[in-house]
This record gives sequence, structure tokens and C-alpha cells, in this order.
Amino acid sequence: MSQPHDDDGLRSVRRRISMVADLYVGGRRTDCRILEVSPDGARIEVASPPELRRRVRLDLGRPGSVDGIVAWHQDTCVGVRFLGDADPIVTYFSTETHRFSEPTDKRRFQRAGVLWSGQVAAGREVHRCFVNDISAGGARIRLTEASVPNAQVTLKIDRLDSYPCTVVWRKYDAVGLEFQVPHGEMARKLGIVLPACRLIAA
Repeated sequence: MSQPHDDDGLRSVRRRISMVADLYVGGRRTDCRILEVSPDGARIEVASPPELRRRVRLDLGRPGSVDGIVAWHQDTCVGVRFLGDADPIVTYFSTETHRFSEPTDKRRFQRAGVLWSGQVAAGREVHRCFVNDISAGGARIRLTEASVPNAQVTLKIDRLDSYPCTVVWRKYDAVGLEFQVPHGEMARKLGIVLPACRLIAA
């Protein structure tokens, strides 16, 4: 795990994953996304990174939880060095790798990695979700509750608006959605909140 602010570096085997988890800083919970994990630490994405050398706790649900310390951060990416035994967590991801890999991306639009909260509605059912990446053509979300049907849904993104979508793929708690709105309209809206991203057709 090599990053500009990582003084020591994590030399052990790393597993690349993509999983929403809970990060506790001073007893307060915030949402984060695990990008890499090893017996020594993890690379995570979090909207408001904690300061360097801050004690934190990562709770990954079924794989378990582990205490750590912030070793580096760069923008919204944070390196957490584990202070406890994380071998059970790494073993879990080593044996369940297929659960955290995504289908091959065949979309025509450049994606932007984000960590936005939202809701997905299917009929009268509304479920909380997190948007992990987005483009003018669609979005990849992770559900925190029950799954949604393979049908038409409405995605409400807290910092944007509500959009009709079609479920195009699903893998455990991850769901791929295709926007049922004009791509040019979505590109313009996303360009306001993501000005550095090119969200036009390739």
C-alpha cells in the first residue's frame, strides 16, 4: 500500500475490494468504502477524513472489526494501519473474493468514483443505499438493507435529485443501474457537482 503519506508502507499481500463499511472516530460513526485490505492495514475512502495519527475502528460487518490508526491521507483516501489482529478479516476476503468483484464495465461513459448517500425506491418500498460510482449513463450502488427487484426503480441521490432507472446487474449488495433520462441532461447535472470529470459519451 504505497501512498505519499505512508511512512512505513504496507509490504504484505493486499486484497483489492469494494465494500461499504462503518468507520468509528471518537465513538462517532461515518460511512466509508474499503478499497484495499491486508494484514497490516486498509485503504479506505471517506468523505471527511480523520486527522493523521487518530485512533479509529473499522467495522466491516460479517468479516469483523479492527482498531487502527490513520497513517496517511490524500484527498478522500485514507490509510489505516491496524493495531489489532486482522488475519480473520484478510482470510475472509481471500476466500470470498468473488463476492466483491464487479462485472466487466461495458458502459460508454466515463465513471466518477463517489461516496454519496441516497435511497432507491421500488414501488412502495424505499431502501437506503450508497452511490459508489456514477456516470451520465448510470450508477453503481450498494444497498444497506434488503435487495431491490430486477425491475424499474427510482434512485434519489441526496445531493442531486430523483431519477428513474433500470436494474441492469446485481451482485450481492451491489446493484448496477441505468438512468432512464437523456444522457446529455445527466452529464450537465453531474458536471455541476463533479466539474473535474468528463461525463460525455466516449
